[in-house]
Amino acid sequence: MNVKLFVLLLWLPLQVMAQGFAGLGTTVGDFAQPQPGTRLQFPADHGAHPTYRIEWWYVTANLTSPDGTPYGLQWTLFRSALAPRDGQGWQTPQLWMGHAAVTTPKAQYVAEHLARGGVGQAGVQAEPFSAWIDDWALQGPDFDRLHMTGSGTEFAYDVGLTATGPLVLHGQNGYSVKSGSGQASYYYSQPFFKLSGTLTLPEGISVLVASDGVAPAPAGIRLSWASDNSTPLAGPLLAGGAVLLLAGLVLYVFALLHLRRSRRPRRNLPRGPRMPRLPRAPRPKAIKASQITQSRRGIAHRVAVVPMIVISGLVLTGCSADLWPDYSATSTATATPTATPQSTDSVEAAAELPPPAVTVAQLETIMSEISLLSAEADTNLNTDSIATRFTGPALEQRLANYKIRAVDPAVAPLVALPGAPLTFTLPQQTNSWPRVVMTVIQDENDASIPTMAVMLKQESPRANYQVNYLF
Repeated sequence: MNVKLFVLLLWLPLQVMAQGFAGLGTTVGDFAQPQPGTRLQFPADHGAHPTYRIEWWYVTANLTSPDGTPYGLQWTLFRSALAPRDGQGWQTPQLWMGHAAVTTPKAQYVAEHLARGGVGQAGVQAEPFSAWIDDWALQGPDFDRLHMTGSGTEFAYDVGLTATGPLVLHGQNGYSVKSGSGQASYYYSQPFFKLSGTLTLPEGISVLVASDGVAPAPAGIRLSWASDNSTPLAGPLLAGGAVLLLAGLVLYVFALLHLRRSRRPRRNLPRGPRMPRLPRAPRPKAIKASQITQSRRGIAHRVAVVPMIVISGLVLTGCSADLWPDYSATSTATATPTATPQSTDSVEAAAELPPPAVTVAQLETIMSEISLLSAEADTNLNTDSIATRFTGPALEQRLANYKIRAVDPAVAPLVALPGAPLTFTLPQQTNSWPRVVMTVIQDENDASIPTMAVMLKQESPRANYQVNYLF
């Protein structure tokens, strides 16, 4: 990020025409003139100087979004005097013009305001610093802490600027000679600004400003969407399974009892001849518990039922409320998202999202093909081949290197584009074209391979993905 604020006081010597300054006149007349050796006094000289013919305050800022897209901001306030004096109301000879702009790689948005001094519509004061025209403003408690706003019909920005270094006096302590014929100005700037804020562009363009231009980019990014993980039928199904299990165990026990009865001797046999009485048989010897087998098996069958009942009860007690249907009047079909600094999309909104442009597997294949093609084109300086998979700034950079190397073979080629591994992938979710995909290639095991962020673009359904930005 590069942000600079400049303040300039301009004068034109008596014998020099006002060339290139919008017809400011032919002579300097009674207007004040910058003199060498003058020491600028701050904060007083941050304000307006009505006795000088022309003066302006302007800010330029170069921004880069996380996807590598460059943006530019500009804010300028001009003061032009018809006479070397100030005045109140409509009697003042001071005229003001404001200019604001935002630039993107594909468009430029500008706006302009005109005002007359003396009525509060526009002006500059030194302390606390404030420069304004209509609802545009560059102001703050001092020159190191400023708040800047500007807008047009299709854009707006609202940013804060914090100085991290001293003012820079151009020329000889702020006295800057413009030409050998005598043109000069007082000129100083503040090039050490951090910037943060919001940038609003037309519908369809999204910009995220997440850094002050000095702090490193975040090491990790996590995207999450709400999803409904409740299973309202799981509870009834588990309960039904437990009932069936118990019923099966009961039937099994009855079957065993029936089988045991069927093996006993029948008691309703027909009466036969009376048998003679036999002598009493001797009492059998005592049988040890270890010799009893049939009865222990029966005990084992009965004991096995107890663990099954206990396990079924434990399973059912572990069922949460999400495992049972909710028939209350306040029932909703959306899942409750995990608390985050900002609320996530609802389940319905997530379900309506379009699919991602590519999958990770598809992007790995695309990057592998582009890597092989670019390596061959870089070696052979093949402009036709590289143009099939590169476009935009990435293609222009490659073609420029090819032209230079064609004249001077000693010039090194650009860094080769690796095809893997893809450590981060962010595809656009859309059903239309063109489509954009961002990926980061980083090999943690090979330090010789530089980390690269790649922006790919597909113009139509049957077109190949092409590298648009490479950084």
